[in-house]
Amino acid sequence: PTKRGNNNARTSHVMSRVSLSKWSVDVVSSTRDTAEIEMRNIDFRRLNRMQADGINSHLQLILNEIEKREKEHAMKYANEKLADIFPQTLTYHCSKIFEGIRSAREVPMAQANIKYAKGWIEKFRQALTDRGELPDNDNVLYHFNQLDNPFKRIEEFLDGNSPLNEEDVYAIAFFLHAKLQEMAEIAAEYDEHYADASA
Repeated sequence: PTKRGNNNARTSHVMSRVSLSKWSVDVVSSTRDTAEIEMRNIDFRRLNRMQADGINSHLQLILNEIEKREKEHAMKYANEKLADIFPQTLTYHCSKIFEGIRSAREVPMAQANIKYAKGWIEKFRQALTDRGELPDNDNVLYHFNQLDNPFKRIEEFLDGNSPLNEEDVYAIAFFLHAKLQEMAEIAAEYDEHYADASA
């Protein structure tokens, strides 16, 4: 038995073994000062439902607050389109990189376009950081990290400091072009998400 009560009276409680089941139990209560005995049935299923209802109610409040904050966040950036970071002439810029790999005369133009492309990526990274999407999104970070090596290898080749041949670097540039297009698509997906969340 356990005791609970106030300063005026203390009561002792004991479970009735014969009544004990997985659904309920009878509890016998008595006071210390009187011969009064009270029997109560504790319905576990009812208490379980009450507990579940309480948890669900609080979880719904939390969910409502999260949705409210997400909408406010989305509305803040709804008019700033991430897809605009990547120009519609992306393929043209990449073609200039290809030309620089094939022709020494076109190297300065290729270097300029590598610089443009790195600028798009850094601007995209900063925009996602400002929105709180980075650095905690491992999936998007993976895409950013995949671009580091291609940029480095192509720049080394254009600077004349690479052991790779033209065919190798051309393949790397082809990968870079595909990744830049993929990043532009990711930016558009973010724009769509923010538009839906702010609606």
